[in-house]
Amino acid sequence: MPLSRKARGRLQLGVCFGFVVVLYLVLYISLRPASGPLSVPPGALRAHLPSGIDVPSTLSGRTLSKQAFVLVLTSATELPGARVLAYSLAQTQSRTSPPLVALCQEGCFSEAQLALLGSSGFAEVFEAPEISVPSVFARDHSWFLLRVWQLEQYERVVVLLPSFLVLQSIEELFKLELPNGAIAATRDCCDRFDPSLMVICPSRSLLQQMLDQLSERHRVVDPHTPDRLRFFLNELFADRWRALPFTYRATADTFASGYWKAADMKLIHFNNVLPFSHEPMSPSLEYLLPLHDRWWDAYGVLEPDLRID
Repeated sequence: MPLSRKARGRLQLGVCFGFVVVLYLVLYISLRPASGPLSVPPGALRAHLPSGIDVPSTLSGRTLSKQAFVLVLTSATELPGARVLAYSLAQTQSRTSPPLVALCQEGCFSEAQLALLGSSGFAEVFEAPEISVPSVFARDHSWFLLRVWQLEQYERVVVLLPSFLVLQSIEELFKLELPNGAIAATRDCCDRFDPSLMVICPSRSLLQQMLDQLSERHRVVDPHTPDRLRFFLNELFADRWRALPFTYRATADTFASGYWKAADMKLIHFNNVLPFSHEPMSPSLEYLLPLHDRWWDAYGVLEPDLRID
């Protein structure tokens, strides 16, 4: 039996209303804020940094913050450390904390490994080629760290390595007063700064100055000297760095020996044997095992089947 005009009108109205409801739900689910600190939908944004630093890098859609935590990765063996750092950072920062992004050396990670970062709390994953340095340093991947100065889409970044475990909020580092062109970092045992954690304001022009100086002075930086990058950066920023309190980098050996109070520490730096490395633990370093257990507890949350009791 054919429908009356009024019935057909009601049916069309119902269909239109249902379509609007479905569209609203789709938009709500896709655009609603993340439910947890630093959490993002699986599959972080991917971007490539240009090999030449004279070309500005671009910022992709979802990450709109002018600040970021940047984790530098040069090997797939660092992925467990990267995931635990992301987890510990998410557990300790506020919901309004700047995002965590990964800066990965191109050619060192498979598509599956990059996707794993995207589902582990990273808002954006950058890939970039090796930094161009004099040939005597070509096999030293640590120079890739200089790429962080290329991320000009951020006004300030806190640079981290996967050898850290975050214990407390470190968001205050983004409010730290820094003179133009200066950095902040923690002191090492020789009264220099350690570049494993830095607060910087990215600048491609400053990066170009670094590369120019490295090209001119590479004979001064002995290619056989350990920590060549640290030596170079300390020479470059000799009078332009601000010392952070040691609470931002409690080395695992001093922490485990009871030198620090756990309640005062913000980050633990595994500066000797990494918990996720395959190196055997020397008997002289077994006092680090409780700290390694703390790292494995965090990893056990991410990979319950691999939890070690």
